[in-house]
Amino acid sequence: SKPLTDSTVRNFGNGVSEAVRYPEEAPFCFSAGFATVKTAAADYLVQRTMEKKKHSEVDWKRNLVFTAFGGAYLGGFQWLIYVTMFRRWFPHMDKFASQTLKEKMKNRPGQIDLAKQVGFDNFIHYTFIYFPTFYIFKESIQGDKNSTNPFDIIKGGLQKYQKNFWGDNTAIWAMWIPADIVIYAIPIWMRLPANHALSFVWTCILSFMRGDSIEEAPAQIEEIKE
Repeated sequence: SKPLTDSTVRNFGNGVSEAVRYPEEAPFCFSAGFATVKTAAADYLVQRTMEKKKHSEVDWKRNLVFTAFGGAYLGGFQWLIYVTMFRRWFPHMDKFASQTLKEKMKNRPGQIDLAKQVGFDNFIHYTFIYFPTFYIFKESIQGDKNSTNPFDIIKGGLQKYQKNFWGDNTAIWAMWIPADIVIYAIPIWMRLPANHALSFVWTCILSFMRGDSIEEAPAQIEEIKE
């Protein structure tokens, strides 16, 4: 084997440093890539471990729902919401996020903006944008193969969301209200990576609850309750 030289160690260290800095230097690209891989991996993990499927039995159409939703919506559209639009709607966000805990405790406008961000995310974004979009993605990929009319796809997805409205929203609120309080208080560049890391757990829950066709979902929810 080749000896471990100083230059090898130095090059390795430089590579690690660049990898660590990448989320901060290219946050959008990191977010989009991480979200795509995360959601696909979470659904695959659920199918293999919780649902005890062999690799050959994995529902790849279902996995495609999470892959597409993760890349387009979680990686792309949520960047627009959490970074671009939040800066306009909540002007004290950046200053509050960069402060120490002691400084945050004295920043009343920042605390108010924190509460607004948590409220908007959970009671407007998730309820009226996130879930409807997820069900439309799901309907377009897993729904009626004979229907290619986009209006029928949208209608079908929203009807299925309506059926699961309260179960979906109470589940997401239980996890994300406390999580958002932390996420919206940390530095901006860490926000989406932290969100994606925590949402891996949520995606596993969503995959187990709503991964299969909607007709099968109620039975799975009963399994969770039992």
